Amino acid sequence: MNKTILTILSVLLVLGFAQFAHAAVDGCFNIEVDVKDDQVKPGESFTIKVDVENNSTMDMDDDLDVEITIDSMDDGSDDYEEDSTIDQSDVEEKGDNGKVEFDVEVPYTIDEGDYEITVKVSGTTTNKTKCETTVNSTVEVKKDKHELIMNKPTLSQDTVKCSRNVEISTTIWNIGDKDEDVELSVYNTELGINQKDSFSVDEGNDEDDIKVTRTVTLDLKDAKAGSYTFFAKAAYDNSNQHETASFSIKVEDCPTTRPTATTPTTPTTPTTPTTPTAPVTPVTQPVLTVPAIVEEPTFMEQYGTLLLLGLAYIVVIVVGILLVVSLIRKRD
Repeated sequence: MNKTILTILSVLLVLGFAQFAHAAVDGCFNIEVDVKDDQVKPGESFTIKVDVENNSTMDMDDDLDVEITIDSMDDGSDDYEEDSTIDQSDVEEKGDNGKVEFDVEVPYTIDEGDYEITVKVSGTTTNKTKCETTVNSTVEVKKDKHELIMNKPTLSQDTVKCSRNVEISTTIWNIGDKDEDVELSVYNTELGINQKDSFSVDEGNDEDDIKVTRTVTLDLKDAKAGSYTFFAKAAYDNSNQHETASFSIKVEDCPTTRPTATTPTTPTTPTTPTTPTAPVTPVTQPVLTVPAIVEEPTFMEQYGTLLLLGLAYIVVIVVGILLVVSLIRKRD
């Protein structure tokens, strides 16, 4: 019984040490967080500098992971998160220091107030002990009473020739804490052009409320060839403030087609048009060969020559025989 109890206690003790060895130990690092420009406006950027000192009795076995979280600063609702690393060689031994920086851009869609920053540094020592230290800081978002931001206008085309209409789109954000009545002007004094549009932009932290896009059409049909600078101006706060942006449009002459010279031809007398008829396919008639009338030759015409020759041979033979008989008689 006692051996069983001792065995169980030993196993529990070993498991306890193993668990302790793999647990994250807090306080391994001394962390300093420096928030540059700790009061910022929507659309601005600020820098978070993190200085980490190795406070562990053991050397670091790997790079340190540094994570930052800013509550509700991602488009005014979600948390902003970013991570980086500090090289192991910078914080290898106790007392060594490593640094890392984070550049954070404040979204347009955000409320005023303090936003908590959480910095967590974690690493592993050479004996495989996990170390983790967390510190907090804050950044304040402050809005001006009246403030608009105007993005650079976008053009349907920046060079025109024959077609001289150009659409100009302008987006305006209200990053102040008051609703604004806006008068937008797109103009060029040289051409005498001044297109205007009036509208309202609400304040808040919702993009659908604080963002307005307007489009105006410029007619440049009377503009001579050249490059022209235009301005977009958004006046607000009872015209006491304004935002201005510029853009350029190049106007080119519309090419014209010259008539091609042709050699004059002698006029011909017009002919009366005839009703077209369906083409006639020629039919080739078969050629009939009439056989010639042939008269059959008579017997004498066919064999007369042979008979005469035969008779001639007989006569020659007979004459020969008679000569031979005559010669024989003469000898006797």
